[in-house]
Amino acid sequence: MDLKNDNFRVTSLKVNENPFFGDNTFNFVDDKDNQDSIYTTVIIGPNGTGKSNLFRFIIELFRELWTLKVADKRTYNVKGKFRLEYYYFGDKYIYSNYRFDDGSNKYIQEDLKKTSIYLLKNDELVSFSEAGFPASIIANSIMLTDKYLVTRNKLEQGAFSPYKYLGVRNRPQQASTRSYIRKTVEFIVQNIDGMLFLDGLKKTTDFLNLGSSVQVIYQTRYTKSYYTGNIKPKDLENYFDEIDEKYKDSNKIPPFKLNYFKRLKKDFGLNGVCNFMNELVKQNSLEHIYRSSNKKIIYDIIQNDTNKKEIASDFSNLEHLRNLGFLTPPEIKLDNGNFHLQESSSGEYHFFSSMVGLLATVKPYSLIFIDEPEISLHPNWQIKYLEFLREVFSHSAYASCHFMIATHSHFLISDLKGKSSKILGLSKQQRKLNIFEFSENLNTYGWSAEDVLFRIFNLKTSRNHYFEMAVADLIDLLYSKSRDTKKINNILKNLKRLDTSDSDPLNELIVEAEEYLNDNTNS
Repeated sequence: MDLKNDNFRVTSLKVNENPFFGDNTFNFVDDKDNQDSIYTTVIIGPNGTGKSNLFRFIIELFRELWTLKVADKRTYNVKGKFRLEYYYFGDKYIYSNYRFDDGSNKYIQEDLKKTSIYLLKNDELVSFSEAGFPASIIANSIMLTDKYLVTRNKLEQGAFSPYKYLGVRNRPQQASTRSYIRKTVEFIVQNIDGMLFLDGLKKTTDFLNLGSSVQVIYQTRYTKSYYTGNIKPKDLENYFDEIDEKYKDSNKIPPFKLNYFKRLKKDFGLNGVCNFMNELVKQNSLEHIYRSSNKKIIYDIIQNDTNKKEIASDFSNLEHLRNLGFLTPPEIKLDNGNFHLQESSSGEYHFFSSMVGLLATVKPYSLIFIDEPEISLHPNWQIKYLEFLREVFSHSAYASCHFMIATHSHFLISDLKGKSSKILGLSKQQRKLNIFEFSENLNTYGWSAEDVLFRIFNLKTSRNHYFEMAVADLIDLLYSKSRDTKKINNILKNLKRLDTSDSDPLNELIVEAEEYLNDNTNS
């Protein structure tokens, strides 16, 4: 394959003796496709065929290559053989532990005989430090059971800095809605000055039909005692000394806020956070809450330019107060404060949070994995999902990005542009993984749901018009003794991919068609 462009594309992955994928080759890109916009590879297949595991496997390969690149050490030893091929800035890279390249002797060199892994750049052996690397590797999912890598702390994040996990889990075995919202707020604050980010944010609220207002809201705690406008470091010390005394001779684990206070006092001092609390009162930044002694701080980060600057400069102190227990975790409201994100439908909540995460982390030359984006989305939104992705990432800089999407949704497939995308179908028979590559000129854009269900997802029902048409066409071609073997073969391929029982009469038609093709091919 020769991709003559400067984009990032993962073109293929070959595996042998892999405990999950067996002996297979995944081809993710058609080299004749248009490379002037974001490229989308869609993976389809029943549950258990390994779509999510495939994404995890590719991420782990890039994690290993990254540590080899920056620290010259391995962190993840893959079972079996692998050969990962990708393009970056016009250069072709192959990361592999094969002794041979597809059976040829081209790469049998003394250096390769001494190592189990190697990197090729444009078919020449190079050191791992020369590896071209995607600007970001992004893993997006709203499932509690996603298979993605979750970094547990800043040390692990720093060891694989290009990787960004956009999911609901905040630990490998733990998920938190509050943590997910807090992460969304952090993304907003970090990208508050980005024009492309704000434009995408507006398009997201418009898509949800919720106007163009995005408010980040905090509520105060212990308001009467600590939001007086005259709080001093000694006041905070007295408060936390009482907590410390309570837990000193106890077997109970002290609260997180106590340990945070001690670190804050030691590392930064308390004057900054006290001054911030006092300024909130003096600048009338605290708004009343109906029937509550607490108050709220509102930042409208789209409609109010002053608020945009304020939340960016205030955020570190807001986080200090949240961790100390003097502010609640942040909330997000849309539609001028009338729509509470955490109380919205799961579809609205997941769509908004996912898009904010993508807008904040996708950079030119990124590799993006999205696992089952259709979950919780109404069919009308599923149909528009890929079109919306193309719209928010329509800037020419994003043409260098490669999106990989795993889905069960035929609605997503019907919105796929054939010249900038590829579909891979996965199936399992007797525990063996099979890969079906759809034709490189296949364009599913605008297909009906029934057409996609039959021709892509291999689903036949008594109500499936396209299945009935295919069977009728095949019968007609056979009994008219048609010489159009290409058409017969295409129909036969679709029918053979269907899951049929031994007693299904369709099997007899398939056998008859195969015999007809064999007779006419040999004659």
